[in-house]
Amino acid sequence: MRAAPASLMIAALCTTTVVTDEAAPLRAPVPRVALPLTIEKLWLRMDGKRREGYLTIDDGGFEFFTKKRSFEIPLDRIHFINFGTTSWDVDTEWIVLSVGVVPPYDLIGLRDGAKWGFGGRTEELYHDIRRVLRQLEAAQFRVPAGFELYEDPGRACVLAIPQGWSTYLESLVITNAHPGQGTTVLSERPIRRTAEGRGEPAYDDLELLDAILAGESLGFLFERSQAGRGMGCEGFSKGGRERVLERARGDLVIGAGSATLAPPEVSPVTIGSCEGLRVLQRSRRPDGAEVVLELHAVAHGETLYTFGLRALADRYEAFRKPYLATLASVEFGAEISP
Repeated sequence: MRAAPASLMIAALCTTTVVTDEAAPLRAPVPRVALPLTIEKLWLRMDGKRREGYLTIDDGGFEFFTKKRSFEIPLDRIHFINFGTTSWDVDTEWIVLSVGVVPPYDLIGLRDGAKWGFGGRTEELYHDIRRVLRQLEAAQFRVPAGFELYEDPGRACVLAIPQGWSTYLESLVITNAHPGQGTTVLSERPIRRTAEGRGEPAYDDLELLDAILAGESLGFLFERSQAGRGMGCEGFSKGGRERVLERARGDLVIGAGSATLAPPEVSPVTIGSCEGLRVLQRSRRPDGAEVVLELHAVAHGETLYTFGLRALADRYEAFRKPYLATLASVEFGAEISP
């Protein structure tokens, strides 16, 4: 197995690191679900209370019925759906809806209540409900024309990438608490797989990965790592900001003998309703080529999301257009443990 480039590894987090083929973005046609859809025997967790009833979904949203009352959730208030264990129940998997117009979102849990409430069909119901929300183009599933949806392995973040781009999961950190941490390479050019199907790119495409890192080919990196102290959706403390700058200073594109041309430019930015940082660093390689590194960092829950574009100076403006369009599409859901 090929070792991942140094800038892609998040060694401090690793219990196990694998290099693997990544599922294609959500391109396959989704079978339409007949509406209204009724799901019998569900548990609803809302406002800290658990209620039993059934759920009806139509093109206007959700309505949950109990013996005493009903609860309506309009479609335009359903921001995100994901699945896993939560802070309110670390031992049981729930379907989690992030509901609201602006953050902080209310979290509503749904769980299969059949078979004495053991929840055996909860994950199946998650996929059914998710298909309906995608069909109805709920907020999580809206993408600009010419783009398609990409869902990170941790299920807590989605973004739109240009149609036809390749995604390659360069490294994945497997831990009990944060299974989605790792690095994904997003590339305009196809990253082919080996005939053996081991998930490593074909040998000539190793050069493509190197070209992306060198700023010579259009693509960028999407990294998920452990958020440290001073990092949160509300922004970065002085210490948190310094750790992001250390990440930029250690990037390969401005290392290996390159000389920085000016101090990094740092500015605040909003990504997915959270306050983050933008870092711009210019350097000159030993061969004389000027390279631009643009990093965006944002923390959500216990995860630090870092987006990185590397471009030769004369290609920077062209490379930056799809990069910024993808950043503008980022949405976060409740942080869960799948």
